[in-house]
Amino acid sequence: MPEIRLRRPMSYWVVVFGISLLLVPMFPARGIQAMWGEEWLQLLRLWNGVAFGAALIIWTSRSRVTNAVLVCALGFNCVVLLSTVLCDGSLKVWWEAWLPCCTAVILAAGMGKSGSLQLLYAVFGFTFVLSGINAASMILYPGGMVDVSVYFLENRNAVFSLIFPCLGGSLLIDRIRGVAFSARSLISFVLSLAQVLLGGSATSTIALVVFSVSAFLVLVQKRSREILTSWTYVLASLVVSFLVVVLRVHHCLGFIVSGLFGKSMTLSGRDQVWDKVFSLVGGDQLIFGGGATAYSNLVVGNTQYYHAHNAYLQALFIGGLVGFALLVAMLFLYSYKQYHLRYHATSALSAVIIGGYLIVAICETMLGPSFFLMLSILAVLPVTAFANTKMN
Repeated sequence: MPEIRLRRPMSYWVVVFGISLLLVPMFPARGIQAMWGEEWLQLLRLWNGVAFGAALIIWTSRSRVTNAVLVCALGFNCVVLLSTVLCDGSLKVWWEAWLPCCTAVILAAGMGKSGSLQLLYAVFGFTFVLSGINAASMILYPGGMVDVSVYFLENRNAVFSLIFPCLGGSLLIDRIRGVAFSARSLISFVLSLAQVLLGGSATSTIALVVFSVSAFLVLVQKRSREILTSWTYVLASLVVSFLVVVLRVHHCLGFIVSGLFGKSMTLSGRDQVWDKVFSLVGGDQLIFGGGATAYSNLVVGNTQYYHAHNAYLQALFIGGLVGFALLVAMLFLYSYKQYHLRYHATSALSAVIIGGYLIVAICETMLGPSFFLMLSILAVLPVTAFANTKMN
């Protein structure tokens, strides 16, 4: 099928550029913070509020979309705010870490079906540039730019937050335009591969490999779309998380953990982190969790950890049973929607993107602006509207 070239007016790309500016607080670069210090942080906090306000204006002025997935996503972030207040936590921390998540959801809802492609272009373009800079920082500063294993964007384990919006976004644009595999997607893949190899993040490496193989299968073998649905990734992620975090099945897989990946049997100390989180969950914080600053008590030995190293446990830790229920609900609701459209190439690829995040969720936390942004875009993306331009 020939590539479908759509001529867009200049105003279209002006909107794309404007939207990309609203994404800055969602991907706060540690490298800029290291260079500009407190001035950058103050500017970022201010722009965070501006971006949220702009998202609200877009939401109120356009033919907005509201669905159950977005309601649950926004509800989760509101629960974290409520628990932060109830636990006398720092609202500044919530503003910096969780307001961008709210902005992501509201922005996707405001752009709606008609503006989802513009939003997708903005997300791809912004993360593509960041991926290039982050990869360059890994080459120039092999041990770390800001600190040990901390590069332009963040810690090496955070590269997944660029991989899926950048590479996944590019592949989605290819399908919508009727392109098999563009040079843009090839470069995005090279940048993604460079970041996981140079950074040495085992979690992101596994996620990229599974994502790449799954994307190839759903785009080439239509029959695989019946199996590789969002339900598959969600249920597999939940089961594996239970086996690893609760039952510690990895202790029986030394030949894989130590032999193949070169990790300790505690998965680089994650066992101790999980034990500590389980000891903190409960009591007055069982229902709504400990909020945005729950991590202040997450100290193992002399090391301060900032999340639970598992997305589901993190949801329980900061949002309690209510937050955990909302996370599972948003994933189930998205899976239900995606399953009914699973034979569309765009929908199948969307499931693979969410699946990539859920692989990361097992040993890290993907609960951040990158995840909420992509989930919200994919929840409103009009798959059937692109049926005449995608390649089946």
